[in-house]
Amino acid sequence: MRSMLSLLGGRRAPHATSDGPGLQEALLAWAAFAVVAAGIWVTYARLPAADLYNVSGTGFVAGAGRTLVFLDWPVALAAVALAAVAAERLLAGPLAPAGRIATTAAALASAALSATIGLPGVLDPNDLDARPANVPAALGVGLALTLTLAAARQRGVGTPTPLTRGDRLALAAAPVVLLLSIPWILAGVGVEMTAAVHLGNHEGIDGVLLAATAFGLRRPLRRMRPTLVRPLTGAYLALIATYGLAVAADDFWIEQVQRRGMVEHGLPYVLKPGPRPAWAALLAAAALAYALAFRVGKEPGSSTARR
Repeated sequence: MRSMLSLLGGRRAPHATSDGPGLQEALLAWAAFAVVAAGIWVTYARLPAADLYNVSGTGFVAGAGRTLVFLDWPVALAAVALAAVAAERLLAGPLAPAGRIATTAAALASAALSATIGLPGVLDPNDLDARPANVPAALGVGLALTLTLAAARQRGVGTPTPLTRGDRLALAAAPVVLLLSIPWILAGVGVEMTAAVHLGNHEGIDGVLLAATAFGLRRPLRRMRPTLVRPLTGAYLALIATYGLAVAADDFWIEQVQRRGMVEHGLPYVLKPGPRPAWAALLAAAALAYALAFRVGKEPGSSTARR
């Protein structure tokens, strides 16, 4: 921990370099999560619990509690990949042995702490009040953020990787996704647009943020060193991208289609993982997404995606 703090608080290294994955997309993801977290805190602090969803309190502390749950899901899921990118940025350049050990340990600790959201009793979609079990994953998020800031301090943010055709397609889809997300954005800041959309944070916008982070990190992924970490990170990004889109689609379907009486049945439930056909299909879709969009070629900086 002392070595990690020295990376963050010390003077910027004279060998700051553009080698390794850039941090532009990671910093943008952290900024987006910070804006949403601040909005959640304010909204849940000022509105009565009866106007919100599956919470029991209001006021400053209640807002902090709901923000803590947001850090657990979805931010902790994204933090695993963000920590990997930041660690790779640090490890790609000259670093003292103690710093390399601290960087690797911090990335592994962040992933392990973030993974506690899968333990029984940590997260319950039907009860979004904070509990002590939510703290470890939030600490994992904090470690990932610390790694990102340390990497930016020591190595700089780096040079952006050229856009591929897949990157351009993702950017082209962004305005459409943003338009569809307007009801969730307004609900998140406490503005009621329709009775079908409850006030407060929605898993739909969380899923969009998760998928956007995954697609954004495709670019630094191509600059990671050709070690086992790179394909593992690519596979993980494919999984959370697919999962985020599925969660967002399910929330949109329920609120904008099913509750309006346009259909009787909802989409398959995927919010909580489990041995169900829906999750088997999601894993198959994630494998396809990895092959098409997240698998990096053999040479550093290369990609299977066409330019």
